[in-house]
Amino acid sequence: MRIGASFLISFTLLVCLSLARNVTTAIPSHASGAVEPTKSLADEMLQPADFFQDFPEIKWNMSWAETKKAIERKGINPVSFKNAQTELAWDGKFNGMDGRGTVLFKENGQMYEIAVIIYAFDKRKEVFEQLRMKIEKKHGAATEEQDTSVATSKVWKLKNGFAIELRLIKDDNSPVIDIHWVKE
Repeated sequence: MRIGASFLISFTLLVCLSLARNVTTAIPSHASGAVEPTKSLADEMLQPADFFQDFPEIKWNMSWAETKKAIERKGINPVSFKNAQTELAWDGKFNGMDGRGTVLFKENGQMYEIAVIIYAFDKRKEVFEQLRMKIEKKHGAATEEQDTSVATSKVWKLKNGFAIELRLIKDDNSPVIDIHWVKE
């Protein structure tokens, strides 16, 4: 029995299209141009609210006014210095420890840093280690470390210009631990 040339061409074309269909279904939908909701790195990295219960819901794309309202929703009255819209700060409790929260903005209104200073007193080394372990669990080992006579500092440089810095002041008379979230 002889198979016709048109049948072979049709059959070959059908097989090729079938294989191509399987290949295209194996390609992720974002590669085919489909639009999917994405999370920014800022949403994926540990945020202050991941460390401190009742921390205001602050997002990196918020304006100064939006950030102030988010802080006020927690019953906190943040202050700005010299009536400038480049900083908001407040004193409060951070997981039961006294401290200060600060949010810094560039002149163009873009938020670039969130900082929390904790007065941990005699528990400062223990608190530092707890914070370090939480960051390492999510982001791996620190990418930069400094250990000077003044402080121990660990920095996690993340994608898209974000970084987290955890710092322990070594002076026994200083109860301070500070943690900074920075967007370059």
